[in-house]
Amino acid sequence: MCILPPTIVGLGLTQQVDHPQGVRSASLLTRDEVALAVGCSTRAIYRWESGDREPRGLYATRYGNVLDLLARDLARQATKAMSSEVRIAS
Repeated sequence: MCILPPTIVGLGLTQQVDHPQGVRSASLLTRDEVALAVGCSTRAIYRWESGDREPRGLYATRYGNVLDLLARDLARQATKAMSSEVRIAS
């Protein structure tokens, strides 16, 4: 599981972004798109998200990397939104 930056958690950017499915859906990606990036089947992504299975080996590394990139992008978006709100309030 990826570790999310405090900006995402603190802002409550989306529902359950501490869970892989939450990170994916907050990023507006489908399981098909994540599966393509990881190089696995859509069914594998479903099983990993539902907890039926855990990714292993190369797929675990790739899936972790994809989730990390998505989480970092969400953090950048949250930070940008937060700084915009601060400017508006000033």
